[in-house]
Amino acid sequence: MVYCKSPAKRRQAFSRAIEYAESLEKPITVPKFAAVVGVSQRTLEMAFQEILGITPLQYLHWQRLSFVRRDLINKDPSTSSVTKIAQSWDYSELGRFAVEYKRLFSESPSTTLNAARPPVSSDFMDNLLEGSRSNDVCQIYTGA
Repeated sequence: MVYCKSPAKRRQAFSRAIEYAESLEKPITVPKFAAVVGVSQRTLEMAFQEILGITPLQYLHWQRLSFVRRDLINKDPSTSSVTKIAQSWDYSELGRFAVEYKRLFSESPSTTLNAARPPVSSDFMDNLLEGSRSNDVCQIYTGA
């Protein structure tokens, strides 16, 4: 692992981390996330704190919820269920999952699944950095 003292190197590590996270198909731990990016966990934490003002763990949590949302929107409610989709992203405590999902997206997972919408991608990073929702998301979890 590499510890990056330089802000430029931390930005590079952050970019690699985001690129990797956007392609995840299953949840990942922060130590594994740092290892894949090729930096120490502390460097990854510093990079996320400097650029987004959140921890890698918060980012991965929101990213995973975003992937669940994408799947809920893109699946057919007659052949899919919130439970199956949530469990496919390793959510085992479905009550806690539903509360966190509603806090982040202002609707229940079942409402998302049953709503008629065009398919969406999981461009979570774009939404976090540019979307109007990003401030709301940070306020929910950081108390800002």
